[in-house]
Formats: sequence, structure tokens, C-alpha cells
Amino acid sequence: YPEICFWSHLSKGKQYQKFLIDWFRYRSLCSADYWIFETEILARRAMVLARFPADRVSVVRMSPSILVGQEHVDPKKKGMYESRFPKGYRLLFLASGNPNKRIHLVGPIVRTLEESRYCDRPIYVVTTLDERCAYFENLRQAFHRAGVASSFCNIGPVPPSDVASVISCCDVMCLFSALESFSNNVVEAWSMGVPLVITDADWARDAAGNGALYVNPNDTAVTAERIGHVLMNSDYARSLQVAGDAALSTYLSGVEKMNAYLKCIEAVGTLGPLTANDRRSIKPWLDLC
Repeated sequence: YPEICFWSHLSKGKQYQKFLIDWFRYRSLCSADYWIFETEILARRAMVLARFPADRVSVVRMSPSILVGQEHVDPKKKGMYESRFPKGYRLLFLASGNPNKRIHLVGPIVRTLEESRYCDRPIYVVTTLDERCAYFENLRQAFHRAGVASSFCNIGPVPPSDVASVISCCDVMCLFSALESFSNNVVEAWSMGVPLVITDADWARDAAGNGALYVNPNDTAVTAERIGHVLMNSDYARSLQVAGDAALSTYLSGVEKMNAYLKCIEAVGTLGPLTANDRRSIKPWLDLC
């Protein structure tokens, strides 16, 4: 994704450090003889933009976590989390503290929701950030500037065994990232029957298909209206859940994923090492930037 400056939130010096790290990663990536991507869009970009040989590129889709599903909701844990959440609509951002997640854009959206006719109850934004990370303080201040400081509810990092219980307490799962390769939030929302609201971008549409509501978080008014529609219209929310169930059925089980990897390994054995000429045809890192 050369069109997205992923490290733009950093100082120039740190951006340069990240650039060098990414250069070494790309160089290492190009030394392989076969490439497996998690999504069709990543595979397509690798072939079109970076000129990876098409016969040596495969896609193996992610498999849902065996720890996330209605059957893994612990009543005691759910009760414990419920007691920590204020009463109202809860938007869950199950994410780490990286500015790429763009949770700092949510404050004005919440304010618009609460000032409009879209919702009949208070809105709370549930996050799972480590309060020691720099982004947490930036996020807290962003909500304060938007005049919705009381809507910000951070519960800290969530153990994998608690994810199902936390999701079950919330009304919507949100993912507003500028860029993801693949996010577990997608299949986690579907597995729990919770509507998914996600960034309108090619990586998101490739991962979620019809199983999500797409928004541009920079467009405060439209995003607020669409989220309000999910919260206030049970039929529409249910339609997203049904679409999510259908999309989830297209993903692999753990065993299917392992077998897909084995087929890729067999393909490598058949093809043999990449020739020097083919390797030279792959675009250098600087040509992609």
C-alpha cells in the first residue's frame, strides 16, 4: 500500500527507522520461493504492484479463533465486565494502542450521535488499550476535546479467553483502521453475532464482503447516521448478522487451513526454486515507495 503513509504519526527520524526496517522486511520477503497471503487483495497487489510471479502466489484465508463464539461466553466473566460498563449503547474497539486504529476520530462521531435523533440512549466507546501506551493519553484527550469524555470506557487488554465474554456485552464491533492485512475483529464479530462496522477500503471489503457496514470515519455526520441506523433498527442489525453468518461460512476451519498450507508446500516442491531472472523481475522496494 504505497499510497498510505503508515508511519506518518511518527517523527521524521522514527519514520526513517521504520522505513529501513520495512526495507529489510521486503528484501527478506523477496528471497522466498513461494508466497502465501491471507487475503485476495494482498495477493493481487503483490502480483500487480510488486510483480510477484502469479504461479507462486496463493491465498489461504484465516480461520476463526476456537475461543470466540457464543458457547465460550462465561456468565461470571460477562457479569464482571457488565458491571464495569455504563448502561447505554456500547461500541467496541477491540484493538491495541496504535494510531492506525483511528479511534481518535470517534469522539466527534459520538457527540453527533448523542446530539441527533439517531439514538435514544447514551453512547459508550469501549476500548482495550494498555493505559501505559502513548496513544491512550492522546485518545483520552481527543474524547475530552469532543466534549464526550464520559463516553470513553477503557477496560485494558483482554485475555483471549475473555474475548467472547467482552464482545457479548457490546452492541457493535468497530474497526476504523486506515490499513489492515487482516483483522480478527471481522470473524470475531461474526462468530458472536454482533454487527460489524468497518472502514470503507479495499482491504476491508475483501475481508468482510457483505457482512459489514462500511463507513469513512473522517466523515463524522454520515458515520454517525449509519451507526445510529444499526443501533436503532433491529431489522437492519439482524440483516448484518445474517450476512456475517454467511460470510463466516466461507472461512476455513483450523484443519482446512492446515491442509491448504500443505498443498502450498507441495506446490513449492513441484516448482522448485525461483529462477534468478524471475527474482530480478520483482520490483525493488524503492520503486514501490
